[in-house]
Amino acid sequence: MKFELKPMSFGEVLDGAFKIFRSNLGLFLSIELLLTLPSLVIQAWVRLAQAEMPARGLPPGYGAAMMLLLPFALLRWGATNAAAVQAVTGEPTSLGKALSRYFKVFWVTLGASLLAGLIGSLWGLLLVIPGVIYYLRRSLYWPVLLVEGGTATNALARSRALVKGKDGNGRMDRVFGASLLFGVLTWVLIWGIGMLIPAGLSKTLVGGVVSLLPQMILGPLLPIALVLIYFDARVRDEGYDLELRAKAAVATAAAPAAAPATIQGAAGPAGPA
Repeated sequence: MKFELKPMSFGEVLDGAFKIFRSNLGLFLSIELLLTLPSLVIQAWVRLAQAEMPARGLPPGYGAAMMLLLPFALLRWGATNAAAVQAVTGEPTSLGKALSRYFKVFWVTLGASLLAGLIGSLWGLLLVIPGVIYYLRRSLYWPVLLVEGGTATNALARSRALVKGKDGNGRMDRVFGASLLFGVLTWVLIWGIGMLIPAGLSKTLVGGVVSLLPQMILGPLLPIALVLIYFDARVRDEGYDLELRAKAAVATAAAPAAAPATIQGAAGPAGPA
């Protein structure tokens, strides 16, 4: 499915995220199974281990478990963003193709993630709201790097410009709204499933993983929505859809011109009668 790139309302962004998710359900769920399920097991183990520790105590292996979550989170977010970019632009996509695209910018995304996380955390400690605003304005750096490339600092600056918008109205409300909506939906389902798990099972690793399954199932929706917000910003501010149509028209016009030469080459030079 090739998504129609055009100016979109917030409702169309959300609807588009669900459509892309449904159209590529096997792809996104395979990413989640491979890269999110191990994280859920680690999270469930940490929760169970902490529950058995004295107040404010940390279980043995807590630091190592937290360190393991970072690479899984990066790979999962990167692969999901890459798959969403490929689905929106109509490129062939699969788990392997999405990971291959992401690995090309892995180190840059790592640097951008650490930089955004560090500065955003410092702003958050000093002034909570500016910290949230800082991070939301940089939340489009994943599709920026996957589509345009560049350095970590340039991607963060580019994301800020796209979220701010050329006309000054900006897309902060869209980024915040999508983050809030999908976050609330996920945690409501986590709470609901947790209520259905028997008390005996809830204190086991299996029960802990089952209670977190909505995090895995609904996880792709937010990165897909952010990819759509990124393309919508480029369409509105830069005429990106017109640029793509112009390239397609040039390619279509060039194809017939190449056809006679191909036919003649296949037939070979005419010999004497």
